[in-house]
Amino acid sequence: MSILFDKLMNTIGEDEIIKRLGKPYFNRLKRNSNVWIYHIYTKINLEKEVGYTYEDCLQDFEYEIDKYKEKKAVYKIWKTGSSIYEYGIKLGLKRNYLYRMLRSGFDTVINENIKYLLLDTFDIEYNLDDIKNFKIEVHKKFCKLIGSKEELEKVISKYEIDYPILCHNEQYSVAFNGPLFRKIKENYKDIIK
Repeated sequence: MSILFDKLMNTIGEDEIIKRLGKPYFNRLKRNSNVWIYHIYTKINLEKEVGYTYEDCLQDFEYEIDKYKEKKAVYKIWKTGSSIYEYGIKLGLKRNYLYRMLRSGFDTVINENIKYLLLDTFDIEYNLDDIKNFKIEVHKKFCKLIGSKEELEKVISKYEIDYPILCHNEQYSVAFNGPLFRKIKENYKDIIK
């Protein structure tokens, strides 16, 4: 059985699953048949209600998600209750453009505006109070936070920054781009190097 089915059964139970998803879908889950996680997310918030995680999804939907280079973005799209195709339409993208972009990776896409359009639609709120205790360096294409390793780890975890913390001259720092960088850049225009 899948992690998803186990967590659903242990938290909300069979009756509630059937009530929210229907008996046929419950049976598909029980048999470990092909199910669409984004369909389940339209009825059940899996993260909040049953503790289902990105790592669980990687195991349960390995065959489907391994087709994509941008696995975390795919999972975030599914969490909205949309297929990749439906999500692309919501963003106003041409047919299958988002699908191809997620398969080949953001680094291969020429139009960075589309990448940012996609990433900025995810439900992350950026609170600049989280970075007030750091020394901040803002450059044209990235920014750098310098401070304690523990505080940097909290920011990296909260904002899903995929860059490592580095130690140089006994100082810890992380350099990154992406949505948090753009938010910092907007608010710290006067210190851009």
